[in-house]
Amino acid sequence: MKNKISNHIIDFYPQQRFSCRRCGFCCRLEIKITPDEVNRLKKTMLPSGQYPPAEWFTPSPSQPSLFAAAKDENGECVFRDSSGGCVLHAIDAKPLICRVFPLHIVNWENGRCSADLRFICPGVGDASGIPLERQPEIIAGVAGPLKERLAPGNTEYSDENPAALTAVCQAHAGYKAILHDETIPLKLRLYTLARIIDFHAARANYSAIRDADNGFAADAMDFTRKASATLAAELNRGIASLQDIIDFRILITGYLRNDDPLTIKSPWRRLKILCAHSVFAAGGGSLRRINPCSPDASGRQCLAAPGRLPMNETAQEIFRQFFYGKLDSMHFCGNMVNGLSYEMGIRHLLLSVPVIFTLAAAFARNNKQKVIGGNEMLATVRLLDLTFRCSPFFRLKLTRRMLKRLSRPTVFAGILNQVFGKN
Repeated sequence: MKNKISNHIIDFYPQQRFSCRRCGFCCRLEIKITPDEVNRLKKTMLPSGQYPPAEWFTPSPSQPSLFAAAKDENGECVFRDSSGGCVLHAIDAKPLICRVFPLHIVNWENGRCSADLRFICPGVGDASGIPLERQPEIIAGVAGPLKERLAPGNTEYSDENPAALTAVCQAHAGYKAILHDETIPLKLRLYTLARIIDFHAARANYSAIRDADNGFAADAMDFTRKASATLAAELNRGIASLQDIIDFRILITGYLRNDDPLTIKSPWRRLKILCAHSVFAAGGGSLRRINPCSPDASGRQCLAAPGRLPMNETAQEIFRQFFYGKLDSMHFCGNMVNGLSYEMGIRHLLLSVPVIFTLAAAFARNNKQKVIGGNEMLATVRLLDLTFRCSPFFRLKLTRRMLKRLSRPTVFAGILNQVFGKN
């Protein structure tokens, strides 16, 4: 969806929803604060609290030029009050980072703004939450200050075909139209776009992206409709090889980043997790040994026709919020997402879908459910949300080569059939 508020053209998925649960999750994160905000807050007349002003801030452990809100003995922000609310919120004095979360906002070099919600927040995806289509003024209100603080978003189409952002946005409009067309089965939409991306990856077709204009989207949809029967037949012939399955298992583990401080600091624990990755890729082990929040399933169990479990409507809606949220905002590429080019980012997004359905089905089986429900889908997209954007795994050249190979049409068709079954 595009919204124009206060000279901001904002791209977002209108049905992403959020409702604050006052759970304190964001109060336990590192809350980075600029020196100017520190000075402003020290001059603010705050209600008397347990902590004196000298104990409100500490140097940021991740960014030395900034400060961080201090934590109490429970690891929560010192500005959180006894009722679970925020002292600063009550007097409209919250730092910018608190005003933005759980939004992820990017101001692009071409003047556009984009937004999606971060599913690491327990209040995102709540069916009773307020949809983004009712919050463009809030987005615009924080996009301006963010523009002054963060580098603008930018991306090229691919390393081999460095078409500029303007052309990328034209191509994106076509790709987005295909993925949004729910009259076409999801599996076929994913495969169709993989075929189109593969076509444009050929050197002879680079100019189709460089010269993309307002007619690109209509041409892409016209091709999709005319070729649908041929594409469906191609897709149905896809068979995943053993190497494809092993690589897909490696990709699954790449999404399960574990930020446990003890694991990060301990070489022994890191070695144990690396071994767990290898065992899972070979078909054994358990995802829970890699990340305790993961489903308890071996490599073989994860790919035992996972997508053949039906989804209820709640799970479908949560999946749409996650997938279309990333798609419509274009928050799958660029300098804010591991520096991925547009082409590599859209491959990353396409491959995340079979990973999502694999993990959600494994959660459902753990819960002895015959249907993927909202709880299983929510647990899955929360696992993926952090790693999708900033996991070091996706910065590796080896990983990017694997993303490219797994998303090639012949391989991708086999992966899709392994996960969703053949028609």
